[in-house]
Amino acid sequence: MMSSRLTNHITANKLFYNIFAVCLFFVVLAIYLNYRTLETSQTTYLAQINEKKAWTQLELFQSQTKVLVDDFFTTSLTTVENLAKDPGFLSSLDGDHKDAQLLLASERTINSRFDSLNILDSKGTVVMLSSQTAQANSYLGTSLADRAYFTNPLKTQQPYISASYTSVVGSTLVAFSVPVLHGDQVAYVVSGFVKIDSLGGRLKLTSRLANFNSLLTDSEGKAILEGNKPLTAPVDIHESDHVVSRMLAGAANVEDQEPDSNGVDSLVRGDIVKVGDAGTFYLLSYYSVAQLSNDKAAVQAELDRIITVYALRDLFIFLICAVVIREIMGRHGAIPPSKKS
Repeated sequence: MMSSRLTNHITANKLFYNIFAVCLFFVVLAIYLNYRTLETSQTTYLAQINEKKAWTQLELFQSQTKVLVDDFFTTSLTTVENLAKDPGFLSSLDGDHKDAQLLLASERTINSRFDSLNILDSKGTVVMLSSQTAQANSYLGTSLADRAYFTNPLKTQQPYISASYTSVVGSTLVAFSVPVLHGDQVAYVVSGFVKIDSLGGRLKLTSRLANFNSLLTDSEGKAILEGNKPLTAPVDIHESDHVVSRMLAGAANVEDQEPDSNGVDSLVRGDIVKVGDAGTFYLLSYYSVAQLSNDKAAVQAELDRIITVYALRDLFIFLICAVVIREIMGRHGAIPPSKKS
């Protein structure tokens, strides 16, 4: 009898452990497959969310930078327009030029963004300068009739913003020109030459955002400002940069992926900055793909951690259930306990 009960006990235990091993295998397999499927779907979903977030942040950075750029250039043009409409200034132009000269000098002192301001007559001859230094005065009487910042307002009788160029002292400048009309004829052209490095100082706030970078080009696609730092000289990128090329061809805004000015693969957004009808600039903002990959890796690591915790929790629950079932089966005689004879 004792031998029979012992045999039954061993057989029952073997059966239980065999069933338990098979169940454990399939439970672990099911947990693994379930969480792998969940991880794959969640990884894809979170990657899409993460990229969308990057584009949204890039758009926000772009809009903030664009506001600063637009305000800077619009204010510059308004300053020259107001000067060209000032009654005292206009009266002095037709007189001894003394008051007009004082106004030019005063405006340049107040607005440090201007490298200089000058007045050209209807023939393109320099008749007045904001500076009264000997070097500046040497330009009086010089003909600038072939310069775009004179010929365009003379022809259209409308304000005009030139492409960028480098001054004799190495500064990158953009000319803002406004015609002064006598009747239906242009009598004078008032030109203010704005230093691009003045704009760079205003972009320090947005340029502190380490994940982003920006690039500004003039109306011809020449890069003039990178982040908050002006380039030593305008760099023509209208052919090498396809985002700039597309905007020059008429695209209002462009989203793409390309290397930035430092060769770093980036998400890029390009927008047109129109300063009234006087001129156009092109603003590009960049978000590093490497940074996007780092963000994705951080999300993936956190997802892996969560899935591992839940998988171990499920496995632990299964093991607890197996122990409880084993105990219940033993108490109800499904697995007979051993007895001493």
